[in-house]
Amino acid sequence: MYIRITGFFPEPDEDDSLQYKQVIQKDLEPSVLEIMGWSSLEDGLGGESELTAEQAKLIAGVLGESAIEGLTLFIGSHS
Repeated sequence: MYIRITGFFPEPDEDDSLQYKQVIQKDLEPSVLEIMGWSSLEDGLGGESELTAEQAKLIAGVLGESAIEGLTLFIGSHS
């Protein structure tokens, strides 16, 4: 299993194609789980959750990236 973040232009933009995709490295998963309030990867199964601006900012920090702006971001666990 792994954690994936995806990003799309916010509605009502007609372009609903994937604009951002990031698979979280295994060594960073515990930090991301904590930010999301998940105790395990299983907590993220069953669809994707929209990230709040604060969650997105914190996860960007864990990834060592600048905050992603202009996209609606989602996170979920996948097998």
